[in-house]
Amino acid sequence: MKRLRYMIIAFIALVAGSLSSCYSDEGNYDYKTEEEAGVIKIDTVGIANRMALSYNLNPGDHIEFEPNVTYSHPERLRYRWFVLTLTQGRYQPVQNGNIMEYPPADTIGYAKKLDWTVNLKPGYYRFYMMAEDSITGMRAYYQAEEQYTMVNESDKVSGLCLLSEREGNTTLEFYGSPLMLIYGDTCIYDAYHKLKNTYLEGKPRWIHGTHTGKTSKDGYLVATDKNLYRINSVGLDIMNDWSDMFYDTPENFNPETSFFTNNCDFLINDGKLHVLYANKANDRKFSAPIAGDYEAAPYLMYSTMASWRPVTGAINAYQVIYDEKNKRFRPYFSNGTSVTAFKGTNGDAYLDANKLPSDPKFIFNGGGNETCCIMEDGSDIWLYRFLFYNVVDDGDLSTGGDRAKINLNGCTDIKNAKLFAACTGGYAFYYATDNAVYSFSTSSGQDISNTIYTCESGEEVTAIYAYGSAGGGWPTSNCIFWIATWNEGKKEGKLIQYEVDNNYGVPQSMWGPMLGAGDENPVITTGWGKIVGMTCLDAE
Repeated sequence: MKRLRYMIIAFIALVAGSLSSCYSDEGNYDYKTEEEAGVIKIDTVGIANRMALSYNLNPGDHIEFEPNVTYSHPERLRYRWFVLTLTQGRYQPVQNGNIMEYPPADTIGYAKKLDWTVNLKPGYYRFYMMAEDSITGMRAYYQAEEQYTMVNESDKVSGLCLLSEREGNTTLEFYGSPLMLIYGDTCIYDAYHKLKNTYLEGKPRWIHGTHTGKTSKDGYLVATDKNLYRINSVGLDIMNDWSDMFYDTPENFNPETSFFTNNCDFLINDGKLHVLYANKANDRKFSAPIAGDYEAAPYLMYSTMASWRPVTGAINAYQVIYDEKNKRFRPYFSNGTSVTAFKGTNGDAYLDANKLPSDPKFIFNGGGNETCCIMEDGSDIWLYRFLFYNVVDDGDLSTGGDRAKINLNGCTDIKNAKLFAACTGGYAFYYATDNAVYSFSTSSGQDISNTIYTCESGEEVTAIYAYGSAGGGWPTSNCIFWIATWNEGKKEGKLIQYEVDNNYGVPQSMWGPMLGAGDENPVITTGWGKIVGMTCLDAE
C-alpha cells in the first residue's frame, strides 16, 4: 500500500512538473537554499471542515476547503489541486488502445483555498494539493483522504434514512452528520414526497437495507400497514412491491422484519422465513416460505457465517431464527428448503439454545459476533448470550462464561421497554420507554442501566437506532446513536444524535472534536415527521 502511495505521489509530481512552465514569474526574491528556506508543511489541524473531501460527494456539491500551509516564504508558493481517478478502489493502469497506462491527474484548482463545484462522474477518486516554491522548486503534497472519496450518482440520496409519517402518510427523509464522515451535513425533509410528488401507501412500520442484485446494498425495504416496497436509493424509484415481490405471494400480509446478510435478503412474514439470494441470477423475488414446524420471531441475525479465517467444522448457517412455537434457536443453511436444529445441549452449558423460557423482547448482535437475547424468566428479565458465528456446534452455544446469563432487573423500567437498539461492534444495547431512553453494557460488570435521554413535556420516543459497523470500518462505526421523538401537540419530530462509547453505552465526545465535527453532544435537529424507523445502508 505504501509503495502504491509513493508511486501516486511521484506521478503527481511528474505531472505537476511538466506543467510548471505555464507560470510566469516576474517577482524579485531573496534567493535562499532549501535548507535556509525550511520545509513546506501542509496540515488540517483545527480546521472545522477537515473532512470536506472525505468519502462521499454529490455532483453539484460546492466545496470550499483551505488547509494550513506553513513556510518561511509563503509569498513564493504556488498551488495546484489534483484529482486521481481510481479503478476498483485503487489507482492502477487501465487499457488505452494496445497499452496499459495510468489515468492522468486532473487539475481542479490553482489557489491555496479550493473553491470548486463537484463536476466529476460517479466513481472513486483521490484528491491532492501541491504547494511549490516557485524559486527553489521545493514541493509538499497533501492527500485529502487516505483511502478514497466516492462521487455518487446525481440522483442518489444518501445518509441516515428516516421512515416517517406525515399527515397520516408514509415518506422517507434523510439526515447526514459530519460525525458520520461520508454523508456530510444535511437535512432533507420529506424527501420521498418532494421527489415523487406522492406518498407511499399506508402508515409506516419498518425499514431496512436491501440488495438489488448488484455488488452492494443500494436499496430499501419499506413496510407500511398497506404494502411492502423495494425502493432504489438512486432516485427513490419503487422497484417492486408486495404484489410482485414473491414467486408465490403469501396469503397473509404481515411483513415483520427483514435483513441483508451473507449475500441474501431475508424476510419474515407472518412468522415464516423467506429468502432471496442476491448473488444469483434472479428477478428480485423472495422464495416460498421456508418449510418447518416453527413460528419465527421478528428478528434476524447478522453474525452467523465467517468469510475470514473460518473454523473447520463451523456451523456456517446462513441465518438463525428464534422459533417462538418451540422456544429455541434454529439454523437455516444455504439452499435449504426448511429450517433445521442445533445439536442437543450438553449439561455443562450455561445456556440451552434449544430450550428457552419465553418469547424474546429483543434479539441483537453485539460484541462483534454474539447473538444476545432479552427475555423474561418468571419475574426476572435476563440477557442471554449465544455464539453462532464461526464455532463448532459441540453442545454448548452459550458465550461469556458466567456472564452468559445476566440479570437485568436493575435496569430502569426495562419491563416497559417498547424499543431496543444495538450496534454490531460494541457491548452496549439501548432501550426506550414512552418517555426515556437508557443503555446497558454487558462488558462493564454493572447491573444497572444508564439514563441517556428524558423526554420533554409532550414528547414521546418513537424510534432509536445505533450506527453499525458492517459498512466499512471508518472510525465512528458503532459510535453513533440516534433517538427520534414526536410532539403531538406541536406536530413536530425531533432527531437527537449522540456520540457514544459503544462498549459502555454512555455519551462521549471523542471523534467529533478529532474529526472536525465539533464537540456538541447531543446534536438536535427538528422539523421532521413522526419518525418510526431508521437505517443506513452502509451500516447494517
